Parts: sequence; structure tokens; C-alpha cells
Amino acid sequence: MIQRCISLILIVLLFESCNSSGDDQNNEYVQLEELIFIDSVLIEEEKGFLTKPAKSTILNDTLIAIESMYAKGIWIVNTKTGKEETSLLDKSVMGVSFFISNSDWTNYPEVYILDGRSSNVYHLNLEKGKNETEIILDKISIKLPKGFSFRIFADLFWFRGNEFYIELSPDDTRQTSIDFYKKAGKFIGVFDLNGNFKYRFLDYPPSLTNLKGFIEPTSVYSFGRLNETEFALSFPSEKHLLMINSRDTTEIKKIAFPKSQYFEYEWPYLEEEVFHDMTAPKSFPAPHRFGELIFDKENLYLQSFMKDNVNFSTFKLMSHILKYNFETKTWKESRIPKNFLDLGIFSGVLNDTLYFVEASVMTRNEKYIKRAVLRPIED
Repeated sequence: MIQRCISLILIVLLFESCNSSGDDQNNEYVQLEELIFIDSVLIEEEKGFLTKPAKSTILNDTLIAIESMYAKGIWIVNTKTGKEETSLLDKSVMGVSFFISNSDWTNYPEVYILDGRSSNVYHLNLEKGKNETEIILDKISIKLPKGFSFRIFADLFWFRGNEFYIELSPDDTRQTSIDFYKKAGKFIGVFDLNGNFKYRFLDYPPSLTNLKGFIEPTSVYSFGRLNETEFALSFPSEKHLLMINSRDTTEIKKIAFPKSQYFEYEWPYLEEEVFHDMTAPKSFPAPHRFGELIFDKENLYLQSFMKDNVNFSTFKLMSHILKYNFETKTWKESRIPKNFLDLGIFSGVLNDTLYFVEASVMTRNEKYIKRAVLRPIED
């Protein structure tokens, strides 16, 4: 009887020990790395005035594309010299006015630009030396399903060879509404090359469809293309990202986000519905979010955008890098986040070198392409 009791106690203690070690592991902060800047190149644009870039994309070993909704233009810049190779400004080509809601540079020099304001997709050739009549290859009018429109600032736009994947927004509900994500239903629309609607898929996750209060109307997920058939969506409020196969959209894999020392996954709920004033920032807390998901052969990279939700009246936006290795299935993050205005927007990775574009023109007049590496922290 005594032996049986002792055995039972040992089993219970072993079980609790296993559970405890698992919890401790889950509560461990992600490993830190040092983001070390190597050098920078001064950007010299010839046309327009590049400022406040919304997106930047590495095109090849020597070129980088920079987009600015604020400046209504696209600049392709040489990463080694900083000089403009070519540019496309609003009304600069045959008087065509366009608004850059999002873009796809997968097949550069052919580029697809989504204009969410006019529901058009522009198929362009931005190879250096093209004249006006050669730049616009096609203008595709997208036929939206009834009751839906495109967001002016679309987080998802992907040209997948013979289809367009585009984020849809319900017409009858503002994004500031608690019910917006519930009413959106399946929010990814698929269209053929002629702009005809085919189908919708994927609902927003429960953390968005069952909001407990108001949140700032901002980007609640980010998108990235892994290869020709797979793409990824990050939902910080769900504490994981989704890897989705476009050939079978029900085939979804999840990768859990790590416990970060800096990034907050929970919603900072607001007491009332708020609206964006494009002329000035507002004094209220905002969700931490990620930029576009960027992949290389071994890793996934995410740039964070983290508002100071304690002293939010200072409008300080901090940023750092999270990295996931597919082979080891481990996360790392850069330590000591930097002011986004100083860090710049993350553009991509060549070999193990990270590229950033600093062009806000808010802390200084010069604009730079900056290179950095992530390295282990030396004791």
C-alpha cells in the first residue's frame, strides 16, 4: 500500500514537472541579435521629390524600388550609386493619374500596380529607357463582387501568374466599426487576367471578428509571397502567422510568434470609435503591427511598427526585426528597437545583408539606402 502511494506521488510529481518545464519554455523571451549597420548610400532622385515611402522592394543585386503614396510616385534606384535609374510619377506618363494602393514586382521589369481608388490594375514595363508609349502595357478594370470595394491602402495584392489576389472591403461598414471584420466575411478576392471576379476565400480570425472594443483603423495583418504557389499572412492578434497554399486554400500551416521583449500582441482597446485625420497623428494607443513579410532561402523577416502606448502623446514609432529560420524552426529578434524615422523601411535581404530605405525627410533632408546585418550578441 505504501509503495503504491509512493509510486502515485512520483507519477504526479513527474507530470507536474513536465508541465512546468513546458510552461517555462513557452514563457522564455526570444533570443536577441544585434542589428549592425555597415554603410549607406545617398539617394539622388532626378524627378519628383521622394518622401515618406510606403514600400520598398529589392529587385536584384543592384536595383531597389521605392514607392510613396504621399509623393505619388515610384523610383527605381541603384543600390551601389544611389542614383535614380527610372521613375514613374502621377500623370507623368500620357497624363494618366494613378494612386498606388499596392504593387507586385515579382516579374520586374514588368510591374503590376493596384489603384484601389479607381479599381484598376496597371500593367507596366519600368525597364530603363522606355518611352511613354511603351511603359503602360495594359489597364485592367477589376469587376468587384456586389457589396465590396478595395481599400485605398490595400495590405494584400498579388499577381499569381494567371490571377490577381486582392483584399476586399465591405461597402456598408467602416473599418473603424467593431463589426467591420465580421461583416467582411471572406476577404481575399481572386480575379482573372481580364479582371473578372472568380471567388473569395479566408475569413478574418476570431480575434478580429469578436472584438471586445474599438481599435485604431490600421493594418491588422501583413502579407508576403513565399514562392509561386505559397503565401503567408501574419495576424499578430492571433499570435501566429499562416502559410497558405494557393492551389488549395484550405491547406494552411501555422507558425506561432515568439514571446518578444518589445512587441505587444494584444489589442489596446479604445473607449470610442476613432477616425484617421491625414493631416495630424492622434493621441491614442495603436496596435503593434508588422510590415510586409520578406523571405530568403532560409528565413522569414518581419519589420515591426510599435507605437509607444504608454506615452502615446509623443507619437514615437519604434521598429525592430524579427527573424524565423525554417530549418531550426526558431525565432530571433534584434535588440533595442530604433526610432522608425532613423531606421527606415525594410526593403529585403541579399545574401545575409538587410536593406533599409530612410527617406521620411522628417529628421534630416538627405535620403539613404542603408545596409545592415544581424549578428549574435557577444558577451
